[in-house]
Amino acid sequence: MIVYLLISSYILMATIISGFVRNIDNFSDVITSDVSVIMDELNIINNYPNFTSLPQCQLTLHRKLCTNPAIKAHETVGWDTRICFNWKCLNTSEFVMRVESCWTGSIHNPVFLIDENGCSLEKTMIRSPRYYANLTQAHSLGWLSVRLVGSKHIRFMFFLSL
Repeated sequence: MIVYLLISSYILMATIISGFVRNIDNFSDVITSDVSVIMDELNIINNYPNFTSLPQCQLTLHRKLCTNPAIKAHETVGWDTRICFNWKCLNTSEFVMRVESCWTGSIHNPVFLIDENGCSLEKTMIRSPRYYANLTQAHSLGWLSVRLVGSKHIRFMFFLSL
């Protein structure tokens, strides 16, 4: 059976302060273990079919601030690691972007993070993206607090609309 545990950082912090996380149940390892991050390929939605050359767009994750080095594939993060999500499209003056329809978890049991309008659905995990003036770069702060029981990773799927 697949079980997801979505933990608000506020609730979990209160639980730890109260002393309840001490291997008292099967979920304590899920809460306290670090996981690697798997990001599926960034999906680009081209709303301008007349343009055949699309910009190079990317998503990077950073600990605490977007100015810190990007998290690499072999690194792990804990539920209490603050993450900066940083999206950018390079080499473009013809396009603007919008982050939309993002989820984590599994394809069979997704936890939706950002809706089709680009707004956060899970503010404890990720804030609505903030865009730079040229609308080709955005960032958001959040926490990777979704865990799949028995899994050593957390998976993300992100869409960018041009």
